[in-house]
Amino acid sequence: MIYCDERKLFRKDWAPPSKIMTEFGGFRGGQATVHEAHDTRFYDFKSSKSAISFLWKYRDTAPFYREVGFYGPHGPWITPRRFKEMYDETAFHQPRAWADLPPTGEMLDRTFRANFDASRIDFWRKSVRNYFSALSHVDHHLGRVWDVLKASPHADNTVVIITSDHGLHLGDRNRLRKGTLWEQVANVPLIIHDPAQPAPHVVTDPVGLIDIGPTVLDYAGLRGLEDSPGRSLRPLMEWGRDPDRAVPTFAGNHAAIRKGQYRFIRYADGSTEFFDLGRDWWQTRNLGPDHPDYAEMAAAHAACCQEHGLDVTAIDAAA
Repeated sequence: MIYCDERKLFRKDWAPPSKIMTEFGGFRGGQATVHEAHDTRFYDFKSSKSAISFLWKYRDTAPFYREVGFYGPHGPWITPRRFKEMYDETAFHQPRAWADLPPTGEMLDRTFRANFDASRIDFWRKSVRNYFSALSHVDHHLGRVWDVLKASPHADNTVVIITSDHGLHLGDRNRLRKGTLWEQVANVPLIIHDPAQPAPHVVTDPVGLIDIGPTVLDYAGLRGLEDSPGRSLRPLMEWGRDPDRAVPTFAGNHAAIRKGQYRFIRYADGSTEFFDLGRDWWQTRNLGPDHPDYAEMAAAHAACCQEHGLDVTAIDAAA
């Protein structure tokens, strides 16, 4: 099997130099290149170009595994100018639910610090525009790779997995950052394209990024990972179900699970948050221990943490 990881190719040259930039404002300045001639200076252009070259040239009979990494959605969201200009910043409006977000406690503020003032509406709009423009820049290069793959001899026998490493708070709770345990960070895109399964469907059962390795091995016909809590997602691609599974999110000794429509969070000091995402996507109402499903979720949380090597009872004892 041929293996290549694009992320190792261009790490020291991910963006053009500042002298050919202009600024659109917002978080981290909203930098953008002015001339299309500078598009080739971006990491994402080079990464997609390398993948495209490989897809056109590879004619071996051996299977290949290729990782194509894009930098764009990570700060500081530098893009070519036209991607900033795709968006009218005045069209961005904060969700009404943000007005109902409860204040965060001392541990939360110490561990997952607020780093943004969302009441500065003009600044917030420019910041969100910068983030959206970075996503569109990546979509553009992902599309370039996709079009070449589908025009190549590998179109009908290549499984494609598209995902991201984390989500992002875009001003809610005065945070413009990753690194919390709320759904806005833990929920990420995950698309699996199998040419042998052309009928699309949406899997609503929770899954995790830890499942990607076992899934790739399954499609490659290789033995699974020993002692890994990750699972192959291939059965779900074939219309299977896994509705009772709890999927974790960790940040140090703090941990959360997503199980069904619920998100249960437990911090290192023993405090908890319990949300019904089906009714409360922004997690404005902590259902608390009096909810009839609280005990079941707390038990599922402890079991899931133990499966992944985190003993919450030991943390309590140390605290």
